[in-house]
Amino acid sequence: MAIDTDTTFRRDVNALAGNEDVETTTALAKIAQDANGGKATPVVHASDKSYDELIAEYKGVGANKAEVIDGTLEGGHVALEAVGVEFAGAGAAAVAAPVLGLGLGLYKLAEANQRGHELHTALIRDEQRVALLTNTALPDGFVQQELAKYSHAGTHFNSGSQQLTTQIHGQDHALGALLQLHTDQGMNAAHDMQGAGQDKAAFFAAHPDLAKRYANDIAFKNGFDAMTWAKEKGGATYDEVVSGLRTRDGWYASAGVAMRG
Repeated sequence: MAIDTDTTFRRDVNALAGNEDVETTTALAKIAQDANGGKATPVVHASDKSYDELIAEYKGVGANKAEVIDGTLEGGHVALEAVGVEFAGAGAAAVAAPVLGLGLGLYKLAEANQRGHELHTALIRDEQRVALLTNTALPDGFVQQELAKYSHAGTHFNSGSQQLTTQIHGQDHALGALLQLHTDQGMNAAHDMQGAGQDKAAFFAAHPDLAKRYANDIAFKNGFDAMTWAKEKGGATYDEVVSGLRTRDGWYASAGVAMRG
């Protein structure tokens, strides 16, 4: 997202002072609820597993069960894409039960339905991950690397991530600025780590508050991981990421907004 020259973002920065501690999950919940006609939807945390991670986990527990669930959720995924985040209210059991009942074998229907619900929730959260990645100032190469982890999300013009994007650029643009701030706080934390010559384990051991935030705040984690990625790339890539961060830090400083969380 070309946010560094976005005049709306610069204006919204001026309203962030005093609101820096509003959690990323709170902001995402409000954006998702607004996009979903006022209905609450599951919200993503940094530690939540993606759809693909859950599928791999289930296959590790029992391939037959996972095959049934994987096939079922493919149908659920189509519905999710068709109506975006509104699929949250449909209930996984309504989609899963007819299919699962045919080939369940030794596995209990209730357990399979629970797995289906977990996967369906993961799909919704993956849509939020995609929206966050594509609506904050992050290096393109890092974004593409991360998007590959969520291949089931953002593939339809009216997908959940697209609805969230519309909301961020419309009614909830101020919350979009807050998500950028949290992303930049993660970038600044990683940059501080690099300046101290520490690796992630040593840095988080010395800063348990930041370790906790990295484990829970998806925007902060994105920013931290993006700066780490840029440092590994080095050269002009790293210089460009740091330069963009410093530009935004200047705007935060002018508005009295805390750049570090």
